[in-house]
Amino acid sequence: METRKTIETSTSSVWIDDGFIKVVKRPNTNENLLDAKEVVAAIRELTGGASSPILVDFRNLVSQDEEAKKYYAGWFSENKESACALLVGTAENTKIANQYIGLSMPIIPTRVFKDEKMAIEWLKQYL
Repeated sequence: METRKTIETSTSSVWIDDGFIKVVKRPNTNENLLDAKEVVAAIRELTGGASSPILVDFRNLVSQDEEAKKYYAGWFSENKESACALLVGTAENTKIANQYIGLSMPIIPTRVFKDEKMAIEWLKQYL
């Protein structure tokens, strides 16, 4: 039986699933710049620096400060990650996801989804 390597950070669980990175925020997460740097370090460790589509499950995210948003957008753009799907569930985390896109203006394709299967289907075109 194959086991996947999962890296646990203070705010997220991070692993590779079907060729893309999956980041799942912990319940009641309030994320800051240090947390974002920790998540990016986990992604780097798993990918060895290779580009990959990323699914970020925001459904447990309560807040994300401006520095964290800018850091993520800059890092994803600089490392030419292929695409980012943001999975949301509530009005609050939908607002955070839309603010991330609107204010940080990531240069990689980035979309918000309420349905995980649709998000994964969209990401598959970037594998």
